[in-house]
Formats: sequence, C-alpha cells, structure tokens
Amino acid sequence: MSEFSESFHLRAENAGQGIELLKATGFKGVVFKPQNGWVTIVPQTTPFGAVRAMTSHNPGTLLHYVFGEDHGWTFSLYEQSESVIHYECIWDSKLAIDDSQVDAEALGALVDPARRSELDDVLHPGPDDVRSAHHRFADLIGLKHYEWLSGGYLDGIEQLQASIAYNDSDSPAADEDPEGDFPTWQELWVEADALSAEGRHAQAFGSYHQAVVQLHYFRDDVTLGTGGLIFERDSLARASAFATPRGAMCPAADKAGSCALAQGILRDYAADPDGALKAYTTALDVYRSTGNRGFEGRALYNLGLIHLAQKRYAEALAHCQQAREILREVGDRIMEYTAWNAVGAIYEAQKQYADALEIYHEVLAVWREKNQFMGKLILLNNLGRTYEALGQEAEGQEYYRQAVPLQREWEAQEESLRRAREGLRG
Repeated sequence: MSEFSESFHLRAENAGQGIELLKATGFKGVVFKPQNGWVTIVPQTTPFGAVRAMTSHNPGTLLHYVFGEDHGWTFSLYEQSESVIHYECIWDSKLAIDDSQVDAEALGALVDPARRSELDDVLHPGPDDVRSAHHRFADLIGLKHYEWLSGGYLDGIEQLQASIAYNDSDSPAADEDPEGDFPTWQELWVEADALSAEGRHAQAFGSYHQAVVQLHYFRDDVTLGTGGLIFERDSLARASAFATPRGAMCPAADKAGSCALAQGILRDYAADPDGALKAYTTALDVYRSTGNRGFEGRALYNLGLIHLAQKRYAEALAHCQQAREILREVGDRIMEYTAWNAVGAIYEAQKQYADALEIYHEVLAVWREKNQFMGKLILLNNLGRTYEALGQEAEGQEYYRQAVPLQREWEAQEESLRRAREGLRG
C-alpha cells in the first residue's frame, strides 16, 4: 500500500494546547507529546477533512503536512486562521515545485540558524533527492511524528503509545465525522464567498484553497468549463498558487484580488461563465488599483478564455493580446506563451488557420524548450487539427503521430490519478 500521511503540528511546549485545539474542532483523534517545540495532532477524519476546523480554531502557529507517495508532498503554515506559507512538490506526472507562497525568512525562523543554509536545497531538490526531501524538511524543522499518520491510519496507533499524550480515536470511526462528511468543494465555495463578501479575504482564500484541493482529488464528477484550455493537467490543484501574488505577506488589497481570482477559477471550472467573468473582472480591477502587473496579466488572460468560450472573439483577442504583452513585460515567460497560445486558439476558432499555425509553431518550440508535457501534447494536437482544417492531411497526421506517445503517457497518469482518488474515497 502506498503511503498517504496527513498531520497537523502546533508550535507549543505542552500537549494540553494540542488537546484543547483538537477538542475545539469536535473531532476525535490523537495528540502526541511535545517534540522539538511541536505538538503533533492527527484528527480522525477523511483526507483534508479537518483543515477548515483546525485552522479556524488555531491559537498560534500551525503546520499542515501532507505526503502522498504516488503524488508528492505539501505543507502550509498558518498563523491563527491565516495561511502565510504554502509549498508543493508534485511528481505524479513530472516534477513540479511551487514555492511562490514561501516566505523564506518566516520559514527560516523555524530552523536552527546553523542549518538554515540547507533549506533551499530541501525545497528545490534534484531528481535524485526529490523523494526524500520531505524527510529532510521534517528533520530541519524538528518534526518527529509525521510518517504513516493520517485520520485513516489510526488503527495501529498503539505502537506509538509511549509518545502519545491523548487518544480518543476509537469512536466514532474515521468515516463518521461528528460534523457530517468533510466539507465538499461546493460547501467550501459557499463559505469562501461569504467570507469574501465580509472582507475577510485571508480566511476566504483558505476556503477557496481547500475547495481547489477537493476538486483536484474528486473532480471526476465536475463539469469543466474553459479550464480545459489550461495546459497543465494538475493546474487545478495549484489554482490557489496561480491566484496568489508572489510572497505570502502581500497587501490586504492584493488578497482581495487573490480571492476574486480564485473565485473566478472555481466558477470557471464549475461551468459558471457569468460568475467567472464577474469575479475575474473584480480581480482585474483590484490588481490594476494596486499596480500588480503580473496578476493583472493573469486576470486578463482568464477573462480572454471566458470570452473565447462564449464565442466573443473580439473581446477574447483584446484581452489575451493585452495579457501577453503585460506578462512578457514582467518576465513571466510561461504565462506569456500560455496567453499567446490562447490567441492562436482564437484565430483557429475564426478559421484564420494560417495565423493560428504561426502561433502554434512558436508556442510548441517554447514548450519543447521548457519540457512542458501537457503543453507539448496539446500543441501537437492543435497543429494536427489545424493542418487538417486546411486540407493538409499528411502534415496533420504527422503531428498527431508525434502526439501518440504523449497521449498514452497522459492516459496512464490519468488512470493512476483515478485509482488514487478511489483510494482516498475509501
């Protein structure tokens, strides 16, 4: 069986603080004795089911750690209910590291000064070290209890009895959450919208993030909107990172923009184009008012996709071209060419095939240079389809032929993810 671990670690010197936090959530579970200034808490519930309750009752500094042997690992650091650091290292399709929400100074404060120089290597491991980086991270910050621990792995917890301060995990069973089943992405979405309307943007963003996580693991029943145009298969899992300005300590106004952009992404994926359009427009207004050019470009790009899906080609072209120029200006090359590919899609939709081909060839060259797996697959199919539309069957078939091995690899990855989702569902 592949390991799936999920645990919470409260910065505290006595177990009583951890016990009090667990009881405040209403969950059963286990609290470990303090080790190196951390009290480990494992609520008895389904994956990600305790995040909202744990963070909303968090009295101080709380680390949420998740490891999936076939997927990757991630951690989030909360100060009370506000997420201040989020990191992901994913390897289920290819190595993808997202440190855009890591505040190096704040994270370094958790590490012995003599070892802080090791932190960058741990967060940016090479291919040979990527599968062990989570162990090095735990060692660096002093986590003792984190392996093979989750709400579903508590049956054998008696083996760690000497380290346990509190254990009431015998009843109810893990699938009998005292607050009902863990919140669905729809429920989290409603909660986030309400928090955002109250101006509680940091808390709202946490709920949007959890909704995105739910969609990632259980999204086979979700009707996709224009999100199908996003290149990375696992981009939905990182939508919160996509919607967060670089640096966790961003201005409050930027957090309002982040909430609006995250809300738009959710509405977009849930096939609510009108709601997504409204949210993206709000995000655009916020980022323009704060001078955040990079995320102004991303908001414009998302607006362009909505207009494209609604066949409003003039609006789509204007937004995506403007997005590309801004993203090029700020040096975000991946998003620059993502927006440029969308311009190609707009031309193709209007049967301006020569213009579309020119752009597709240019973007494919960049994706090959960057080794963008899904980007290459999508562009090869785009080129095959466009050449066929021009009546150039041989050229079209050649690009389809090049796409075949990538398509097979993608299908294998999707099957692996399907099995992982079924395993998480139990």
